[in-house]
Amino acid sequence: MSAEKEEIIVEKRANHQGKILSHGGKLILTNKRLVFKPHGLSIGAKEISIELKDIVDIGKTQTMFGTSKEIWLNLGGGRLERFVVWGRDEFVDAVKKLITLQKEKM
Repeated sequence: MSAEKEEIIVEKRANHQGKILSHGGKLILTNKRLVFKPHGLSIGAKEISIELKDIVDIGKTQTMFGTSKEIWLNLGGGRLERFVVWGRDEFVDAVKKLITLQKEKM
């Protein structure tokens, strides 16, 4: 088990896209995990924490006009999480870089 200190790499405003509702908050990427922290106005929303090692794939949702800010995370076993992220490209690039670095350490 690594004693490496958890550090924030990038933090962006985001919405977690649920099956029915969307909850606002912020999406935080650390050197160990991805965390969604809902803001106080998101009634009933819960914090979501995803270990980087659990992310099978990450991608950007494409639309006909290219205006989407949505990203998706494949967590395996049919589990998919979706977020609308301001600064989507920077965020996805940072996650991909960390996942690659983590695989190289193994």
